[in-house]
Amino acid sequence: FILITILATYFFSSDKERVYNFFERLLPEKVLLMIKNIKENMLFALFGYIKAQLILMSITFSELYTGFLIIGVKHPLTVALIASFVDALPILGVGSVLIPWSIYSLLTGSIKTGISTLVIYGIVLVVRQTIEPKVLSHQIGMHPLLTLLSMYTGLQLFGVFGLILGPITVLLLKNIFESFFRNKSLKDILEKRNQKKL
Repeated sequence: FILITILATYFFSSDKERVYNFFERLLPEKVLLMIKNIKENMLFALFGYIKAQLILMSITFSELYTGFLIIGVKHPLTVALIASFVDALPILGVGSVLIPWSIYSLLTGSIKTGISTLVIYGIVLVVRQTIEPKVLSHQIGMHPLLTLLSMYTGLQLFGVFGLILGPITVLLLKNIFESFFRNKSLKDILEKRNQKKL
């Protein structure tokens, strides 16, 4: 599957103009314009998603660096950078750094460090869960409630990767819907459908 995907990507890229000309002859101009709009919107959403993750990563870094300075961790800048980078990864998160560190500290007798890292983890987690839907929605152009709902649905259906797949899928469907029914509300579409039935 991976080999076929790589080969198909290569051939599509190398013969981009020929493929485009073929579809241009085959498809109506309206459909081509719709596909172009969807592509542009998806690229905008992709860059928006990356930007949102960078914003969240910088907020996490600031929280970790401040917390590490307060509790007196050695090399707070380096540790905060590593932990905030890990936090950007969908499967791992900052807990994969702070929780084992806290457990190790508690088991080795460093009670203060163990409790402090757990407190820092709690703060980072609460802040991220609170602001992530809003930051993500602002960057990819979706309402925070819709973003939160799509993240939750994606999580239930696909696990951790669903947190990324959910908003992207909803955004794709939103772009397709808007391309098909540009400048029309759902009410207008339903009314037109009912008139056809009558």
